[in-house]
Amino acid sequence: MIKVSVIVPVYNAEKYLRKCLDSLLCQSLKEVEVIAVNDGSPDNCMNILDEYQKKYPQLKVIDNVVNKGIGYSRNIGIEAAEGEYLTFVDSDDYVSEEYCERFYEFARDNELDFITANMYLEKPEGLVSTRYSTFEPATLEENPEIITKVSFGPCGKMFKTEIIKEHEIKFEEKLKYEDLPFVAKAIKHSKCGFLEGNYYYYVIHESSQTTTSTRRNFDIFKILDIVNRYYQFKPYDEIEGINVMNVIWQIYMLRDTKDTRLRNEFISKGFDYLDINFPNWRRNKYFKRDETTLTHFIRSHKLVSMIYYTMWNKMNK
Repeated sequence: MIKVSVIVPVYNAEKYLRKCLDSLLCQSLKEVEVIAVNDGSPDNCMNILDEYQKKYPQLKVIDNVVNKGIGYSRNIGIEAAEGEYLTFVDSDDYVSEEYCERFYEFARDNELDFITANMYLEKPEGLVSTRYSTFEPATLEENPEIITKVSFGPCGKMFKTEIIKEHEIKFEEKLKYEDLPFVAKAIKHSKCGFLEGNYYYYVIHESSQTTTSTRRNFDIFKILDIVNRYYQFKPYDEIEGINVMNVIWQIYMLRDTKDTRLRNEFISKGFDYLDINFPNWRRNKYFKRDETTLTHFIRSHKLVSMIYYTMWNKMNK
């Protein structure tokens, strides 16, 4: 019986793929399958996968032939998964030897459907741990705050395969931020738990430090619409909090763009989106959490935000 299926979408990662695969194919938990989905990668990734597949019978390789995107690749991996639980690892990241075992045992011991944990961010200057808020095992109905404490990237988490397939939870394939609805939908149907410790290494490259801003940044509003419809705006405070935090975060991430018109258009759209869907969003308790008075003031006013980020950009050229 396969206990854990690890899904790895692969694209342009020949420099890092071997380290990723080595970490997954020597797990202390033996009942693990690794499903690598080559997404039409133009580099040497497919040859590396062929090489490893000959050595490791637990490695399944799926070749998209042409690039179809990370959402599609993860969905194909889910369809092929035979494990009791599934997890996602990006092809330029890696995990500890006990990653699957720790997550799986914690899930089984606490009868969990969704498990999350802190992870290491591997930056050029060294390792830094994330500091996500912990919580006791519970369902969303028992503790609505869970959904505000979880990051919405799928990596460094484990999902009960039955929950994902029964509720037909899939990644969006045509939109940016495709992982947010997937994780949010999974949480809705799961008993969730937080595992202490760091077992996932999220690698941040030099090129990752530069924010690329395009029209695709506006996909966040379509993504939030998907989540809001799925949850029907309940629990209201928490769904409002997710919307506010994501819009404000995306505005912050646009601070480095040289395209002032695009940044201001996004800020305007973001404030309008929140005002229409959540008229009292400025008083949301999750928005106020960990905010200084000045920061909260800047992030609560459209014009002030536009002026502040324009000045910030000029001062940090």
